[in-house]
Amino acid sequence: MASSKEKLSGAKCRTIKHHRDTRARICRRAD
Repeated sequence: MASSKEKLSGAKCRTIKHHRDTRARICRRAD
């Protein structure tokens, strides 16, 4: 799973933020 990679990648987090996905929620927690 790319869960760890997404958390490490801040840039990728921004792209996911644009999309209303469950992963975006994880991105918010990492912020």
